[in-house]
Amino acid sequence: ALGMDALGVTIVGTITAMGGGTVRDVLIGNAPVFWMKETEYLILSAGTSMASFFAFEMSGIEEDGPLMQWTDALGVGAFACIGAQNGIRKGLPFLVCCALGMLAATFGGLTRDVLCSQPIRIFYSHAELYATCAFSGAFMYMSIRELGLPVPFRIVLGAGTAMTLRYLSWTHDLKLPTRIPDSGKTRPEDKK
Repeated sequence: ALGMDALGVTIVGTITAMGGGTVRDVLIGNAPVFWMKETEYLILSAGTSMASFFAFEMSGIEEDGPLMQWTDALGVGAFACIGAQNGIRKGLPFLVCCALGMLAATFGGLTRDVLCSQPIRIFYSHAELYATCAFSGAFMYMSIRELGLPVPFRIVLGAGTAMTLRYLSWTHDLKLPTRIPDSGKTRPEDKK
């Protein structure tokens, strides 16, 4: 967020990176949550966030450029599959595993948006499809599992589905339908 100091950016970045997995672990009863047992996730997330604070301006990387879009798409696909895998390990139903994939891929960003007082990206169509892509990737992962194909196929097709949908959504501005509340204003065609 604009004007945030190095500590603020590091905290928000770390929460964004690990928030979805944390929510997933809390919901399925994994305690302590993953980053408390495997602290390398905490160190990597905090270190990357702090490095980004100091190096981003000098890097020449565009905030909404192709590199950021593709790495984000890869993250959405990977976390969608990881979330689904965690549900499978707990013996949860098909759709719950898909929901966990979506949660793992998107709830870090939801938490970031709340902390930064921004509209929650996955709730509004001011940006292209996001959570839908994660759910679709997890759904593909679970569907391929139902067919009995090995884990590598599930990962490639699940993550690939999420990444392809993300690509199509940012290149074609795909959004879900939005309900705009009636503001009481009259439209020009009503004035006759």
